[in-house]
Amino acid sequence: MNSRTAWFGRVDSDSALPEKMPAIWLVTDPSYPEAEARRVADGCEEEGTPLAWSVRSGDTKELARFACLSSQLEVGIGIGRDGSAAIALVAVNNEPYIEMDAADVRQLRWLGQAAARISKSQPIPAEVPEAADESGAVALEPTAALNPAQEDNTAELARIVAEALLNGMRKGGGSV
Repeated sequence: MNSRTAWFGRVDSDSALPEKMPAIWLVTDPSYPEAEARRVADGCEEEGTPLAWSVRSGDTKELARFACLSSQLEVGIGIGRDGSAAIALVAVNNEPYIEMDAADVRQLRWLGQAAARISKSQPIPAEVPEAADESGAVALEPTAALNPAQEDNTAELARIVAEALLNGMRKGGGSV
């Protein structure tokens, strides 16, 4: 067993994480290479959060939604055949929380970091690295499609979580 299995494991293989270990789930298209999935795991590992990887057919949004519903941390990442990526949260059921094209190692690592920080209720890294062009030059502008409501995501995430908890308590007969 190598040291990576503590942080990264394929759900349906010998390297899988222990069944009850809280982890962010990454669900990719079957054609997505494991080497690229490991870049996302590197970002999660930097934040001290395990990543479970699974393969499934579907578009990016479907994969991300399946991932967050499978995760005990309720945060999931989906990466489609075209390299588009999304982070979805159980508490946000209409659209992915973050959508982006993840074509570069730095962007994949950022994706893992962002998901891990969301799972810990911490602010996501401020800037998404731009993909390198053919010359290797990198632009410094963010590439993630964050809408204005998501730019200050800590307050919005806290509101969504509080609302979900209150709704759950009301439905379960708990008192507020």
